[in-house]
Amino acid sequence: MQWWNGDGAARVYAYEGDALLMERTQGTNSLIEMAYEGQDDEASRIACNVIAKLHKPRSTPPPELIPLNIWFEALESAAQREDSLLLESLAVVRKLLASPRDIVVLHGDVHHANVLDFGSRGWLAIDPKRIIGKRGYDYANPLCNPELPTVTDPLTQIYLPISRDCASC
Repeated sequence: MQWWNGDGAARVYAYEGDALLMERTQGTNSLIEMAYEGQDDEASRIACNVIAKLHKPRSTPPPELIPLNIWFEALESAAQREDSLLLESLAVVRKLLASPRDIVVLHGDVHHANVLDFGSRGWLAIDPKRIIGKRGYDYANPLCNPELPTVTDPLTQIYLPISRDCASC
């Protein structure tokens, strides 16, 4: 988070090891509440805009990060022990990671509870996972938020906003 220096992410005031002191959210809006109130398209646009800020080139080199292929090693071992759905997921991951391009510092866990309203500073991300990889990875996460009915309701799944609202992200 410190590497983003408050641009797209909360500011970090101090840190030691895995502990950090960061700015406090001041806003009262919530992407989760927006989604529950029928404003998921707008919530998704906000998340995409935050991701775009996080993915902007920076003048300083990033810290040491975990590549996505390493991040997904746990999926490989789980898929060998579990059902066909995990094996299918592993096949998709391998295909997506086979041709690396658009490599950026990723947040790794963008979803409706990790993008918060910071009042006058706007919407900012918290809780990144220290990974690097394909830009598209961050854009997929908000659409798979397990807290939202749009993920599990077959009637709302056909209206996922990515084709319409996040195409420019």
